[in-house]
Amino acid sequence: MGQEGERPGNSRGLRGEKRPVMVEQSLRYLRSTMARPLSDEKRNALLAAAIDLFSETGIDATPTAAISKAAGVAEGSLFTYFKSKDGLINALYLELKAELAQVLLQGFPRDGSIMKKLKHLWDHHVAWCAAAPKKLKVLELLLLSSRVDSASRQLGAEPFREVEEAARKAVEDGTLRDIPMPFLNQIFTAMSTATLQMIAADPAGAAKYRREGFEIFWSAVRR
Repeated sequence: MGQEGERPGNSRGLRGEKRPVMVEQSLRYLRSTMARPLSDEKRNALLAAAIDLFSETGIDATPTAAISKAAGVAEGSLFTYFKSKDGLINALYLELKAELAQVLLQGFPRDGSIMKKLKHLWDHHVAWCAAAPKKLKVLELLLLSSRVDSASRQLGAEPFREVEEAARKAVEDGTLRDIPMPFLNQIFTAMSTATLQMIAADPAGAAKYRREGFEIFWSAVRR
C-alpha cells in the first residue's frame, strides 16, 4: 500500500511493473522534489522521451521543448512534473537505477554462495542491458553527469547495499580477492561490456558469451 497522499500508480516504474518496497523507498526523495503530477502516464511519457533523445543527442544538447514534443505534451507541461531539466534528469536517474535494481534483485539467492549470487547478478544484468540498449546508454551518461546530485546518487545506490555487503563478507572469508569495491564494479562492468559487444555481433552465440564472460569475471575476482 502507498503512503498517505501517494497515488497508487506511483509505485510502478517505466515498464509498468510494481516495484519492491526497498526500491520504492529509494524514490521517495524524488517525489518530494517534484511538482504534484497530474498524470502518471504523461510523466512516464516524458521520461521515455528523454531516454530516446538523450541516447541520440546527449543530455546537455537536448532541450526540454524537444522532450515535451516527443512525449506529445505541451511544452510547459513538463514543469508540472519536474521543477527543472535537472529535476527530470535526477528523476530519470532514479527510475533507471530502480528498474535495474528490480531486475537484478528479483529472485536474488540471498542464502546462496557468493559465486551463485554474482552469477545471478551477471545473468540478469547482461539480459537487461541487451534488451534495453538505450536505457543502458543513458544510464552510463547519467553516471558521468554532474547534473545528477549527490542525494540522487546515494538513493540510487541504496537497493544495492546488500550486494556490496555480500561481496565484503566474501572478501573477509577469503572467497573473493581483497580488492576495492569500486574496482570490483569496474571489472564487472568491463567484462559485461565485452560480453554485450560479442552478443551484439553474434546473437546466436549469446548463451555461450554470457557463460564464458562470467567464467572469466569469476576467475579474475575469486581467490
